[in-house]
Amino acid sequence: CAAENPTGRATHTISVQTHYLPSSVHIDAPETVDTGEGVTLLCTSMASFPSPTIKWIVETFGNITEVDDTVGDVITDVMKDGSITARSELNFTSATSVKYIRAECRATIDNLGESRSTFHRIRAMTPLTVPNISGLPELSSLPGGHPVSLA
Repeated sequence: CAAENPTGRATHTISVQTHYLPSSVHIDAPETVDTGEGVTLLCTSMASFPSPTIKWIVETFGNITEVDDTVGDVITDVMKDGSITARSELNFTSATSVKYIRAECRATIDNLGESRSTFHRIRAMTPLTVPNISGLPELSSLPGGHPVSLA
């Protein structure tokens, strides 16, 4: 700001930091996971100020579990333009009865609101097991060309 009159000139500068929601929020995670195995999800919140609080919403085949990541669990990087990129990692083990997992990440800044990721769906796969064949004595071989009944 500058002002001038016949008695002189005065100037004053004020810097103001604006607060704004993230430009995007997204989840990086696998498309599939073996049931009973651990899975890691990474939420990234891009270009916000100040640093957001990250909240996870995870649904496992109809059972909803909310996991709040506090500010201490959020890793932040300050970009050259002064904006903040925030990341939060969520680790959990899928139950053996789960068929799919659906996750959403929310980045919230007090008095501004929140930005949400799209839902990320992870299909839970039953791991392969060794087949068990019964009907023949142990360590016996199958004769070629002869039908054998296996139970």
